[in-house]
Order: sequence, then C-alpha cells, then structure tokens
Amino acid sequence: MKKSKELKLAIILTICINIIFACSVIYVAVSGWKSPQITIFITSLMFAYHCDIRIFVGYVFNRFIKNKICVQSPLFAIKEKEYKRLQKAGVKRWKDKFIAWNRSLFVLGKMDKDRLNIVLQNNITAEITHWVCFFVGFLAIPIGIMLSSAEWWIYLSTALITSLVADLPPIFIQRYNRYRLQNISKQASQPTKTPTN
Repeated sequence: MKKSKELKLAIILTICINIIFACSVIYVAVSGWKSPQITIFITSLMFAYHCDIRIFVGYVFNRFIKNKICVQSPLFAIKEKEYKRLQKAGVKRWKDKFIAWNRSLFVLGKMDKDRLNIVLQNNITAEITHWVCFFVGFLAIPIGIMLSSAEWWIYLSTALITSLVADLPPIFIQRYNRYRLQNISKQASQPTKTPTN
C-alpha cells in the first residue's frame, strides 16, 4: 500500500508523541508527581491517547464493520442542501490536500457497480470511524480528571484540538464525496431505455 507524504509525516508524528509520552513517564517516576512534571506527563499522555485511539478505532472499523454497511441505507444519504453547504465551505478546494490513509480506497477508477459499492463502503466507514473518534476523544476529559482534576484545561483543549483538526475535516470530505457517489449510483441503477421503432 502506497502511503502519501502527509500520511508518512502523521505516522512519524504519532511515533514521536508516543516516545515523548514514554519519556514523560520516566521523568515523572524519577522526579515525582509535582508541577511542572505532572503537566508535561498529562499533556503528552493526552496527545498519545488521541493519536493511538484513532489508529485503534480505524483498524477495528475497517476490519469488522466495513463489510456490514448497507450503502443504500437512507441513514447514509446526503441531501442536496447539505452538499451545497459543504461547497460553500470550500471542501472541494482543500479535500485532496488533507491526510488520507490510502487515497485509492476512495477512487472509482473503472465505472462498475461492484467498485462503486466498495468505494461507498469505504466512504461511509471512514465517516463513521471519524464520528466515533470525535466522541471517544472527549472521553479523555473524565479519564484525565481521575488522574488530576487541576489540569482540566489540558484534557479539554487536547480533546477539542484533535477532534476539530483530525475528525471534522474528514467527515466533511466523506459527506461531500458521498453526495456525488450516490448520484452516480442512482444513475447506474436506472434501467437503460431501449429505443422504440
């Protein structure tokens, strides 16, 4: 699987964040649970949690949920009104610059029904994954408060930053693309009219 430059950078960043977290554990163990050590530890823990939970949820959903999705379900349908709002938000301008695990999963290529269903499944799975990550990200707040309630602002700010930067843009992208994919699917499912004499 070919990885984009952005994805390679994101993987390197995730590894670095986990290394920083491991170092902060050692730092706190040696110097004690006091400020500023605890603030460094909790900040690195929160960013490691947000990176790792997204990889875990993505893997689980891709492995176990994707093939169970009914692409024709009205639950996943995108209305024209929403598509127009996404157009106004300029999604088309920046969507191809955003990090994607594997862009080929979302490319139609040859126009046949099987490929269209696969791309729609990938599209819907990606959106659901990011919604789950968005909400699971906020679980860091009560987890953090159990560790140390004084640093509540760290839990809130890291949850907000990662959810707004890592989850909302891909949700917008998948919904924008799905409207067009669904229109292609509708056209493909319409019976072709044979000319009458």
